[in-house]
Amino acid sequence: YWFICPIIAGCGGGGGGGSDELISNPISSPNESPTLTVDLATRLPENKIRIGEVLATDPDGDDVSIELTGEDAVFIDLRQELLVFKTAPDYEDAVDSDSDNVFVFDLTASDGTLSVSRSLEIEVFNVSEGKYDEAKYENDSLE
Repeated sequence: YWFICPIIAGCGGGGGGGSDELISNPISSPNESPTLTVDLATRLPENKIRIGEVLATDPDGDDVSIELTGEDAVFIDLRQELLVFKTAPDYEDAVDSDSDNVFVFDLTASDGTLSVSRSLEIEVFNVSEGKYDEAKYENDSLE
């Protein structure tokens, strides 16, 4: 922790009165990097758009931007704090960069000076289209 300590200097001269003058010695605190909290499942059923939630904060109160990069980032979007597929993935028609149904991308939170990144992989698995029960997977998607 950094503190600002005021220094009080007393000046006196022969016969004259002294004065108390407040001299400030501001010591600026160093910039701290943002934090990036990601709450998502690493395996999701096909035909599901919602991936999870992303929250970026800065201990200094600076504005924080979040950037998606990496080989499969073009298929993913961040809508406010919600991470989603732009189009629901179809296991039988893999569109990720190497067609293995594993979407690989990076999330980076930056305050303009410092940044923090997370590399992520989301695997899309096959479901029987006729017997798929979304309620079965809805509660498990963010654990």
